[in-house]
Amino acid sequence: MSHDRLYDPRLVTLTPRNATIFSIYEQVYMWVDGAAAVAFVVGSIFFLDPAQKRLGEWMFLTGSVLFALVPLTKYLQAVHLGRLSTGTNKGARRP
Repeated sequence: MSHDRLYDPRLVTLTPRNATIFSIYEQVYMWVDGAAAVAFVVGSIFFLDPAQKRLGEWMFLTGSVLFALVPLTKYLQAVHLGRLSTGTNKGARRP
């Protein structure tokens, strides 16, 4: 799949299925991004109490992993949309 098709903004609304797939990935993106932010805030709060430092470290690690998933979500969205049929070729995959 060429780069120009991978990030073609016309793919978002090309078919109703494309719009649905786009919406699902956007929701996943927002939940992962929000969960990462919450993990960092909670981790910061745990660092205020020395007895909770270890838990704070784990929350920071969790937040870091979630933030790493954010761009992966966008990449997978672009690949998925790029592989969907155009709706004009009766279900055949795009070249």
